[in-house]
Amino acid sequence: MSFSIQLNILIVEGVQMYRSILLSNLSGHRCRVAKTIKEARELYDEVNPDIMFLDIELPDGSGLEFLKEITDKYTTSYTVMVTGSASAKDVSEAQANGALGYILKPFSSSRINETVDHYMEYRDTLIELACDERELKMAEKYVADQEKNIKSDEE
Repeated sequence: MSFSIQLNILIVEGVQMYRSILLSNLSGHRCRVAKTIKEARELYDEVNPDIMFLDIELPDGSGLEFLKEITDKYTTSYTVMVTGSASAKDVSEAQANGALGYILKPFSSSRINETVDHYMEYRDTLIELACDERELKMAEKYVADQEKNIKSDEE
């Protein structure tokens, strides 16, 4: 049986055309839209997004500043910048502030799908690491318990 995971996605984009393109390409997911940073702040906790697509130039400020605000508060946020700016300064600042992807406008459907696929790989890796860490802790506890049992048997 095959099924796909429905992601929570927050789209923060000031331009209607790009909001529409993102929404149509992400139609299988639970998407919410913010046109401004103010709206995005109000929605972020409610949406608890798996992925946030964030424009740099928004009507009420810089998406890069909002990115820093979000990654400072939510260290596991997965944000993809969606912008017309390919300047080295913007790319560098986005990466430094925690962006895990960068899509240049105009973008294609395949680029959006690649981004979602990349997120799924990232998520699977985090789950795998969490399981490995839990298994490691369980193994360490088992060894410690065994050592206690050996010591008590020796006494």
